[in-house]
Amino acid sequence: MERIDSVDGLFHEGNSAAGQKGTKVTAVWLNALQEEVISRGGSILTSDVEAALDETHGILFANPAEGITVRYHIPAYATVGALKRFKVKNIGQGTAEIDASDAKTIDGDLVLTLAPGDRCEIVKDGTNWQTI
Repeated sequence: MERIDSVDGLFHEGNSAAGQKGTKVTAVWLNALQEEVISRGGSILTSDVEAALDETHGILFANPAEGITVRYHIPAYATVGALKRFKVKNIGQGTAEIDASDAKTIDGDLVLTLAPGDRCEIVKDGTNWQTI
């Protein structure tokens, strides 16, 4: 994240008696801060049935039963911030499938398949989703 646009990169209250202005906080800076906060956090979802994640989720523990394939949906690309990440782990004995609700690809495929024990982090690349 970029620091605030001041000489030393810090916030200053200013001093009206001395004619010193406080740090000007712009919408651009506040929006960048908001995106940073959103992308770092997120609630945890543990599910053994089909589920749709949203902007509030950050971690998915997929828990499909043995012999079962369960599909989970990450939100539409345009509905989450540029820095949004989803951490996913298949903690079940079945197969977890991840797709994007708007048909965007994940690593070039419409569906990402996770075997038991597999894990990944899904991030935006400017056009589609990628795993890291």
